[in-house]
Amino acid sequence: MEEKAERMQKGKEGTEEGREEEISEPANIEKPSAVTNSLFIGGALAARSTYTLQRLGITHILCLCTNEVGQLESQFPDLFTYKNFSVCDNEDSNISSIFEEACDFIDYVEKAGQSVLVHCFEGKNRSVTVVLSYLMLRK
Repeated sequence: MEEKAERMQKGKEGTEEGREEEISEPANIEKPSAVTNSLFIGGALAARSTYTLQRLGITHILCLCTNEVGQLESQFPDLFTYKNFSVCDNEDSNISSIFEEACDFIDYVEKAGQSVLVHCFEGKNRSVTVVLSYLMLRK
């Protein structure tokens, strides 16, 4: 609250610089990484920063961790189109079973001239696996 008051005193409130500062610290640390011009990858924190997602032009989100606590509740269906999968993050999980459907979703978004974020909880295992499968199968 003090930071917002300080921005208002400095005249930053409502400005581009002020909005940059409004991104929460964790979300500011974890921004989506661009794989292509229309394909981004990241973790759950990146998927929660609506300002950053909109600024990057992301319109669709492919979530691979809806089975994890708080993931469905932290979605913004009025702002983004979601495709949700519940894929466990363990070596016994058959992630290849969703490759076709996930790749179809990414293809659909790219052909529409829009952008998609593929995310899992940390942005290191499931999302990377799906993005690599997309690049190998479709590109």
